[in-house]
Amino acid sequence: MTAMPAAAAPLLLLLVLAALIVTAASDSLPPPQRWIVALKPDTAVADLLARLAPLGLALQQHPQSSIISIPPAWRAAVIEPVPQAVAAVEHTAVSLSTALSAVAFRVEEDKVINVAAPFGVGAAPPPNACVSTELNPVNWGLDRIDQPTLPLNSEYAYPCLPETKSASIVHYVLDTGIYLEHNEFEGRARWGTNVVANSTDTDENGHGTFVSGIIGGKTYGVYKAAQLVAVKALNAAGSGTISDVLRGLDWIAAQGTGGGAAIINMSVGGLFNSILNEAVERIIALGFTVVAAAGNFAIDACLVSPASARGSITVGATNITDELAYYSDTGPCIDLLAPGTGITSAFIGSPDASTTRSGTSFSAPHVSGLLGLYAATTGKTSTADLRAELRARAVKDVIKIPVTATRTPNLLAQVWGP
Repeated sequence: MTAMPAAAAPLLLLLVLAALIVTAASDSLPPPQRWIVALKPDTAVADLLARLAPLGLALQQHPQSSIISIPPAWRAAVIEPVPQAVAAVEHTAVSLSTALSAVAFRVEEDKVINVAAPFGVGAAPPPNACVSTELNPVNWGLDRIDQPTLPLNSEYAYPCLPETKSASIVHYVLDTGIYLEHNEFEGRARWGTNVVANSTDTDENGHGTFVSGIIGGKTYGVYKAAQLVAVKALNAAGSGTISDVLRGLDWIAAQGTGGGAAIINMSVGGLFNSILNEAVERIIALGFTVVAAAGNFAIDACLVSPASARGSITVGATNITDELAYYSDTGPCIDLLAPGTGITSAFIGSPDASTTRSGTSFSAPHVSGLLGLYAATTGKTSTADLRAELRARAVKDVIKIPVTATRTPNLLAQVWGP
């Protein structure tokens, strides 16, 4: 994002959004009483536990650690009532922030987070460029991001890729997992980690596979040499918890960037959460590039996390007629736009499965793929350099944006630049 969070939405709107999120929840989602505690740097776990015990609280029982860390010094703890105290414990994030003020900066509820999908100057390739061309791309988004204006020309033209695939350009897909056996990935997708309790190491939903296909599928993908890593933080219903997303970020941070382009695609979202945003900001400071879906509530993206995290590249959605998608979140926290409506990509079920879907979930991976393509063809790998490439290449003022969303940047992501 490029702006600070906006003022709170009207109370009625927030209540409606909260109801929508709860409706989408599955049985594996958190109980009403679970919190995330942003710890002070010098807080010892023993000290935290000593302060939790009189409150009837303890660390969450989870297969992964309930102490989450992102170097050099950011830590958070996931806490919940001890089993025998559940009925008697009545806390709020505000009351716990006060009670734990000696060991914690802040406390937030561990809320539901879902897949972000509903249930510059553009230029042509320069005359001397080496160009690879895919005719009649199945994913129309590829046809749109290689040309500054309509009509589509039934081609996806992109820079010739180096013969040797770069191991220094890695795409982490923090999502529902990836169906590694899909033919789209040609062996370029691998399993990273699974932080979802009681789930298998595969994509049980299809969303993560679909997103990965847009980033780097041989047919549907923007960057057809992408090295894809599955970080499973959402369940078979496409839902999860903020704490599991934090665990996914913890694992990614531990991998390091290796001095290359380490791109995290986060096609997930929920209402604003300061601790999630802070974790995203910390991992960006480590050298990772984070691409976030704007969200599909048709509200200000500054009210959504991780879309509102400072330093993330937040992407809204367009349709095939160059209109802002009716569902796309809007506003100054968005960095640019990309195709998101009626997108076709890989799916689960068989090695050649595909489907068509809409959402800002699918705008974000177009941009993630572009970042990999830029890194492979220019040698630029830092977040600052890749963001600058995005802005320099984006075509301005070609998307029809309604007057109610005029604070949304009118920038459409592009392959080619001046």
